[in-house]
Amino acid sequence: MDWIVEIKKDPEKTLKKIYLNYEDECLLWLRKKYSVNLEDAKEVFQVSLIIFYENVMGSKLTELNASLKTYLFSIAKNKARELLRSHQQEIRTDDPFPLIKQLVTNEEEDNYQERLKIAIEGLKQLGNPCSALLNAFYIKNHSMIEIAKNMSYKNADTVKNLKYKCMKRLRSIISSIK
Repeated sequence: MDWIVEIKKDPEKTLKKIYLNYEDECLLWLRKKYSVNLEDAKEVFQVSLIIFYENVMGSKLTELNASLKTYLFSIAKNKARELLRSHQQEIRTDDPFPLIKQLVTNEEEDNYQERLKIAIEGLKQLGNPCSALLNAFYIKNHSMIEIAKNMSYKNADTVKNLKYKCMKRLRSIISSIK
């Protein structure tokens, strides 16, 4: 099927057909390959479809040199990477201790040194692999995928799960120190 001709002839019907044909597969691929949540995966897919449509209607794309799936997934890949970069930028901060700052956000600023000592003590008590994982994520700004590779975990989802458990343990340790 010539998707470009079809889009120009009946955009609504064609976009709906493309959406139904590729949505599930693309969402599954995005979640597995880039470890994005379902909402982000849906957003990435929808943006990819819009970009495809705009490229066709704006005559930027006049013929497909690959399958439509390859074209859409290529756009989705770039958008997913862009999304991951933006999430990493949100995590990064000028403060050298973003994890500690996250743990002690609602306290008064004049107690910062005391809270810092408590947080460092909590990290020491936490031990490995949790302290190494949290350090890699919050201090070194590594992605879940990088951490999975570097620390020999199965995949980024495993790292996310472990990070959640480590943060829960760390909060518990810190609250017992206070």
